[in-house]
Order: sequence, then C-alpha cells, then structure tokens
Amino acid sequence: MTGSLPGDRIPAFRAMVLRASAGIEEPFDSHGTAGATVYIVNSTTCPFCGDYAERMREIEKRFIPRGIDVVHVYPNRAEPAEEKRSWHAARRFLGGQILDGDAAIAHLLGADRTPTAYVARADGILVYRGAIDDAPSGGAVRHAYLADAIEALLAGEPVAVESTEPYG
Repeated sequence: MTGSLPGDRIPAFRAMVLRASAGIEEPFDSHGTAGATVYIVNSTTCPFCGDYAERMREIEKRFIPRGIDVVHVYPNRAEPAEEKRSWHAARRFLGGQILDGDAAIAHLLGADRTPTAYVARADGILVYRGAIDDAPSGGAVRHAYLADAIEALLAGEPVAVESTEPYG
C-alpha cells in the first residue's frame, strides 16, 4: 500500500467543504479538525461507490451523531463538479463534500481506488485505511472494517484491523 497508513498523521491539506445538511461551504483544514474524522475517497462513476452508497450513508447516520465528522473527497478529474454535487445529494449523504478537482488530496492520501476510507483520530493520527467492508457488491457483510474501526476509536481501544485493500 502506498500513501497514508495507520500510525501516520493525515497529510496536511486545506480545501472548501460543502456541508449540504447545513447549507454552507466552509474552509476545512485536515490538521485543524475538532475531532475524529472519516475521509471517504468517492466517485460518481465507480460502480463500487454506487454499491456502497447506502452503507456509507448508514455509517454517517450511525457515527455523525456520536461526534465523528465524515468528509467525502471527490478526486476524479473526468467528473464535472456539478455531477459530483448532484451525485452526493442524490445519495442523501450527511457528510461534507470536498471537490478535489486536481486529485491533489487523493494523491496525498495515496488513494488509487474508490471508495477508500481513512479514519483519523482528533490528533490526526490514522487508525484505519481501506475498504468499508468485505462485501463490495452488497452481499452479506462478514467484516464491517470501517464501522469496527470507528467503534474501537470511540471506545478508546486499539483498532483490530488497521488496514485492508479497497475494492474499487
């Protein structure tokens, strides 16, 4: 695996994040977050992102009320900004949206597949990188890697599975 790995600090970047649920766009600083953050590198054209959309929304519903910020990063240069905004809204995601038009953030993260999830503690140290779960096409989930990592983080426990290969 390349890029940011568990134990590393999330790369420094600044961007504008659209918080559709609040109807605002605001500055975002990866080294200035108030709490733990889940980053999901997403795409409007990746079939795996489409298959995972409902499960991503369930992650948001489960963990945003518990203080976890969720930020979707959309790097695909071939996807117009409006297409990214529309796709994100149509899936009723609760998390913020960063339009990474030049793929600079995805490059910093070392994300080469979508969706790829990253979980960073409040101090920016990554505790998980990889797949959302082990059922890319929506079959029976046996290992909910992302949810398990967030639960461990919230409980103050070590993350059992720190890294997996994303499917996209």
